[in-house]
Amino acid sequence: MKEYLVRLVSFFPFIVIFFLASCSKQKQMTELLVKTPDEKTEKGAYIISAPIVKKNFVNKAGRVTNHTEYYIMRSAQDYFIKICESNITSEDLEKLFHNNSNNSESLFEGVSITMEVEFRNGEWDICDENHEAESRVGAYAVILKILK
Repeated sequence: MKEYLVRLVSFFPFIVIFFLASCSKQKQMTELLVKTPDEKTEKGAYIISAPIVKKNFVNKAGRVTNHTEYYIMRSAQDYFIKICESNITSEDLEKLFHNNSNNSESLFEGVSITMEVEFRNGEWDICDENHEAESRVGAYAVILKILK
């Protein structure tokens, strides 16, 4: 019985570390999902604060590629960011991820920013020649300016 208690006590620090790590991930995701009210500009764009996440492109056959895509997370849906119509580059977004990354092995890659955006409808892949065109159509976002 004594050996059993010794073994149980020896695993206790691992259980505590696992629990604390889980809480940390939950806090990280909660901070990204904090919603603030949108503001409409005179030009019809919106000032929003929202998380941006990056994902590898998955083609229609289900094959994951090395092409990175960026999405604005909203409560109703995630909006694809069409870089070629935006006033920012993918390098600008990568800098945000690099500057806000506290763990390179994070399971959830995202950064919350304030930006001026327009939401549009149309073809997603029409100007992106870096990967296979997939004829994706629907609502997408164009980032006009990163504010903070």
